[in-house]
Amino acid sequence: MLSGIRGLRLQVTGVRARFKYAGKRSDEVRDRIATGLAGRGGPGDAEALEHLLRRRDA
Repeated sequence: MLSGIRGLRLQVTGVRARFKYAGKRSDEVRDRIATGLAGRGGPGDAEALEHLLRRRDA
């Protein structure tokens, strides 16, 4: 059965990502998200909060 086990190694050559910041949500939902980000304080939360607030005011 060991002959049926296969493995492979992948090399990441690029990353494409989209960031969504509740653009189609109501102001109430965005405020709740902003409060959660401010309270959580995890890695990248400050930047996400700044972007969310900037987009809301635009």
